[in-house]
Amino acid sequence: MSRRPYVPVPLQFSRRPEQECLSRARSFSEELRTRRSVRHFSKEPVPIEAIERCIEAAASAPSGANKQP
Repeated sequence: MSRRPYVPVPLQFSRRPEQECLSRARSFSEELRTRRSVRHFSKEPVPIEAIERCIEAAASAPSGANKQP
């Protein structure tokens, strides 16, 4: 996986109507209710780029108490 320099991305915030916020919150909550812990894994191969994108997303998450790894 190649390292790219950190480039901050400014927040592009757009306020949504209240009804849309409620609808999206309900949809998100329903999606979370389908989550399950998996203890059996498929032997099907996963593209390396998909794995790299997941690691990239995880690395961009904020750190607890602002303690960067």
